[in-house]
Amino acid sequence: MGEGMKRAVAAARATRKPRSKLSRGDQLILERRDNRELKKHLRNLTETVAQFMAALDAEMKLPSDASRGKRIAHMTNALNMQNDIARRFGLGQR
Repeated sequence: MGEGMKRAVAAARATRKPRSKLSRGDQLILERRDNRELKKHLRNLTETVAQFMAALDAEMKLPSDASRGKRIAHMTNALNMQNDIARRFGLGQR
């Protein structure tokens, strides 16, 4: 973490001021950090979707049986979990 960001985070925590009360420079530092977090969660979600689509495509080429349904359900649950993580931590939604 850069020195400027450490200072901005420390200022926000120490004063417990809303971001609107921080200096513009400190606000920009915190906004950059938020943007990096959003990008990280979006990147993880898109990578998971790409992996899911490739695995689902391969799975659909196999003969149909009960275990195939379980494997697809397992993949779908993993995708759903990654989506929940992105929504909660990336977007702040529940």
